[in-house]
Amino acid sequence: MALKNCNGKAFVAFVDISGFKSMLQKDPNDAHKALCRFFQTGYDLLDKYKNEWLNDQVESNYPKLQGMFISDCAILITSFYSNEVNTEDKIVHLQILLEAVRKLNKEMLKSDYMLTTSIAFGDFRYENRLEFDTIEKNLLIGNAYVDAFLDSEDKNYKLKPGQCRIVCGNNTELRDLDFSKISSDFIFSEEVNNKKHRYFYWNLQNTNQIIKFENKYKKADDKVYEAELKALKNFLKEN
Repeated sequence: MALKNCNGKAFVAFVDISGFKSMLQKDPNDAHKALCRFFQTGYDLLDKYKNEWLNDQVESNYPKLQGMFISDCAILITSFYSNEVNTEDKIVHLQILLEAVRKLNKEMLKSDYMLTTSIAFGDFRYENRLEFDTIEKNLLIGNAYVDAFLDSEDKNYKLKPGQCRIVCGNNTELRDLDFSKISSDFIFSEEVNNKKHRYFYWNLQNTNQIIKFENKYKKADDKVYEAELKALKNFLKEN
């Protein structure tokens, strides 16, 4: 079933399978397995939420969480169907999206696949258009989607495998959001990269683990650098 039409404010997460292009070149069968796992996990996740929230709808029958999966990417959406959104509703919807991102990451990690995720907030519009057998049309626009997608491609602040971050930037609605009111089940960094981002640690249980985790992650990065350096030196021809 296609996404429901929506037009208003929304949180949008752009999710990507880390290293998929390399996987596709190295082992197409593994890439196929990764996509099958990705799609099945997304289906199970969205189906569960749809069934859980169907009776909670007051103003409409729209699910609070929707998703679109295309190749190695997913777009997860919690739309308000309105341009006027209070702080309490923002927090509730953000928590819904963060929990979905956490579950998606955890399930993919069980099969040794890692994801990257960028989350943005703003205007979002989706429309189903008339289709026939050889064409599918989806109108998808809005700064929430654009900001999430562009952030996932940001070369200056490149996302590393497993990372999830919220795009604050110049978005005052997110910059002014009181993250302390979000459930303690969700662990965040302070604003980083010139106050552009907040990182969501979906794999941690409390803030005391952040420093230890970051140190271990940096050591993993250092080992990759050392391995690359060793490979270069091993094949260096003396003049």
